[in-house]
Amino acid sequence: MPRTTIISIKRIMLTVLAVISAFSCNVNNLPHEIDEAESFMRHDPARAKAILEDASRYRKGNRRERASWCLMNVWAKYNAYDNDLSPEQLDTACTFFLRHGSHLRKAQAYYLRGAVRQELKLGKEPEWLDDFNRGCHEVEKTQDCYLATMLFNRYGTEMNLRKWYEDAIPAFEKSIEYAQKGGLPSFAVTSMINLSHSYLFLGDAERNWDNAIETARKALAIAEESGSDDSISRVLSTLAVCCSRAGETEKALEYSRRSILMQEKLFNAGVRKELPRYNTLADAFRKNGQADSALFYASKCYGSRDVTSRLTAYQISYIVYRDLLQDNENTVKYMSLYQEIKNEQIESQNNGKVVVNAL
Repeated sequence: MPRTTIISIKRIMLTVLAVISAFSCNVNNLPHEIDEAESFMRHDPARAKAILEDASRYRKGNRRERASWCLMNVWAKYNAYDNDLSPEQLDTACTFFLRHGSHLRKAQAYYLRGAVRQELKLGKEPEWLDDFNRGCHEVEKTQDCYLATMLFNRYGTEMNLRKWYEDAIPAFEKSIEYAQKGGLPSFAVTSMINLSHSYLFLGDAERNWDNAIETARKALAIAEESGSDDSISRVLSTLAVCCSRAGETEKALEYSRRSILMQEKLFNAGVRKELPRYNTLADAFRKNGQADSALFYASKCYGSRDVTSRLTAYQISYIVYRDLLQDNENTVKYMSLYQEIKNEQIESQNNGKVVVNAL
C-alpha cells in the first residue's frame, strides 16, 4: 500500500476519533450549574431550585442537557414540596434517560416518575408500583445509598398500602441496610417504622404483635442515639399504636403523650410541617376510659387538611359517645359526619380525584 494512502487513512481515523471524543465529552460532561444543583438536591432543594432557575437556558440545550435540566428541576421542586410540578418536564427527562442514561439516572428517573405521577394522580397505581420496582433494580447497580434507601422504602410502602405485608418486608429490610451503610439514621428509622407497620398488620391474624413492638423499639434506640427529636417522636407514636393493638393501653398512653409533646415542640418551632398526630393520643385516652381527654384531642383533628385524619377523629368521637358516655344523640351526630366524609372520599376516588380540602 502506498505511503500516501496509509497517511490518508491515519488522518481519517484521527479525525473520526476526534469527533467521537468531542461527542463523548459533550454527552457525559454536563454544565457545572446542573452538577451544582444536584449536589444540593438532598440537603437544600430550595437552593437547587434557585440554581436551576438561573440556568434555565439549558432547557433549550442538546438532548442530554435538556433532559438533565428537566430531571433536576422536577426533583428539586418535588423535594422542596413545590406544587408546580411539570409532567412535560418529567416526560422529557424519562424519555431520554430510561433509554440513554446510566443506572443512576435510570433509578432517579423511575423514582421521580413514580413519585410525581402518584402526587399528581397521573396514571394508575400499578404503574407507580412498577416504577419503584424498576428503580430498585437499577439503583442496586450504583453506589447511591441515599437513593436506594428512598426507593426500597417507597416500594415497601406501596406494597403495605395494598396489604401485601409479607412482600413489603424484604423491601424495608433492604432500605434499612442501605440507610445504615450510608450513615442515614433518620432514614433507617423511617424504614423501621414502616417495617413495624408490616409486622403489626401481619400480627393481627395470630394476635401476636411482638415483632412489631420489637422493631419499633430498635428504631427508638437508633433515633435516640442520633439525637433527632423528629425521629424519636415518630417512633414513639408507632410504639403507641403497637402497644395499643397489643392491649398494653397504659404504655400506649405514655408513648402517645411523650410523642405529642415532642411533635408540638417541633411544630411550634417550625421544624415540623405536619400537625401533631392527636388522634393517636385521643385513641389512647379512649382505651384507658378517659372520655373527656379523648374527645378533646380528637376535636383537634376535625379541621385537618388530611381526610384520613378527619375520618379517624370523627370515628374516635362516635365510639367514645357510644361506648363510654352512652350518648345516643352525639353518637348519631359524629357517626353521620364520619359517614359523610367517607362517602365523599369514595366518590372522589371513583372520579380519579382525591379530597384534601373538603372543609
